[in-house]
Amino acid sequence: MSNITSELKEVGIVLGGSTPSYAPVQLRKDVEDSVEEQQLAIVRDDKYPGKLFTGVLRGIRRLDPILRGNVRTPYVEYHEYWSQAYPEMSYTNVYVSLCSIIDPDNKRIENCRIAPHPNSKVYVMTKEASILSKIEEAIRKTVQEEICVGEQKYSGLKLPLNAYYARCHVGVFGATGMGKSRLVKALVDELVKNYAIIIFDHTGVDYTPFYDQIVSSKDIEISADVLSSVVLDMARLDKNTYSTYMDVACIVFLKQLKGEKVELEVGRRAFRIENSVEDPLEKFIGVADGVMAALGARDTTRAKARLFLNEYMDRNFVVEVVTKRKKSPEEIVQQALKLKGKSPLVINLGDDTEIAVKRGIMYDIISAAWEIVKENRKPLNLGFVIDEAQNYAGEYTYPTNRIIETTAREGRKWGLFVILASQRVSRDISASIRANINTVFFSKLQATGDLREISGFLDIGGIEENDLALLESKDFFVAGLMNPLRVPMLLRVREVP
Repeated sequence: MSNITSELKEVGIVLGGSTPSYAPVQLRKDVEDSVEEQQLAIVRDDKYPGKLFTGVLRGIRRLDPILRGNVRTPYVEYHEYWSQAYPEMSYTNVYVSLCSIIDPDNKRIENCRIAPHPNSKVYVMTKEASILSKIEEAIRKTVQEEICVGEQKYSGLKLPLNAYYARCHVGVFGATGMGKSRLVKALVDELVKNYAIIIFDHTGVDYTPFYDQIVSSKDIEISADVLSSVVLDMARLDKNTYSTYMDVACIVFLKQLKGEKVELEVGRRAFRIENSVEDPLEKFIGVADGVMAALGARDTTRAKARLFLNEYMDRNFVVEVVTKRKKSPEEIVQQALKLKGKSPLVINLGDDTEIAVKRGIMYDIISAAWEIVKENRKPLNLGFVIDEAQNYAGEYTYPTNRIIETTAREGRKWGLFVILASQRVSRDISASIRANINTVFFSKLQATGDLREISGFLDIGGIEENDLALLESKDFFVAGLMNPLRVPMLLRVREVP
């Protein structure tokens, strides 16, 4: 044991008042200026031979027995005399947030359930220490499906994460430029070994350039309700007046594209909607006008619809619906399942500009996965990476928020899970969704209240906002089920291709 700690840097001793999760420490004078928060610490207690306490340093405080913050001192007026005559008595305290006890000889690790005794020696980990590999191997024995996305920033410990708990859903939160996309890519590259992965790339620039298996959103079928929403917005038609007409027209139009004949029964009369026009936009306008006539719309209402559709509707969008959007959501899911162990499937949503189309495609694909689960009653082991999640998982991002909430609440039993990446927490992710996220990677956050939101559904081990202010790009804390240690660990995300 002495050989192991001789490689480490001794920094102080444990003071009175330690608990199984907390050990106050006073630092040695010669190391006060070199110790940093979040360094990996080792506590050696001679009363527990063969065992070492592990944790991270937090809460550095400079103290002085005379210059106390709550006591008036006359030296402030006579500082020049006091500084020459009064010997420096300041000292530095810190605490170790304890996470585990390691038996390095047998390479075993367990949760910390006992408190270290006062006067126990405290060390910080060095990157060259041989005990690092023993800690990694001990942690590895507790992990079901090991992945690694980075190393503990100060010690170089390559922390094995438990990929099995990815199915309990993951959140990645950080301000712009902190490296969220890099972390998500590192996660995906590891998880795809055991899971099928579908990445919804909101802009088409974060993931699409880095993978080979790409599907443009313009190649994927859209459902009638999505088409109706886009038509109403694009043609500037009042939803209160025209939503019913367009909902029905879009259903009829899409059925006709598949060669089906459609009849509408209104009262006791049946209307057959037929249109042999070749031009896609004219064909849609003809179907819409026929539906409105069958449903008893006024002549003026029909005339306005024809005029606005012809004037404002994007012809290219209708052409794409007719000629390009041929892949069904079920085909997308099956394609992703076949790529399991090889590559994720990226859906380039950046090819569409209408947010309603993006949400509709995402909703239909996730719903298609649920239909497969309901049919086979077997776990699918399929993950959905949702980039820029504020556009899909917020309180008012219907209909995707509904299907994401269902997946977050019930998906873990069927191997369906989500990885949500966003800048914000409280406003970007609805409360019902974030309550079911059981692993969070977080860096410097966009708003001060977001750390409090995370602490509301996960134990973040005493991390405060000032701890986040010191983080650099690619620095992320990991907290939750995927972290095999019970306190959040600061990771430096590895380089990714």
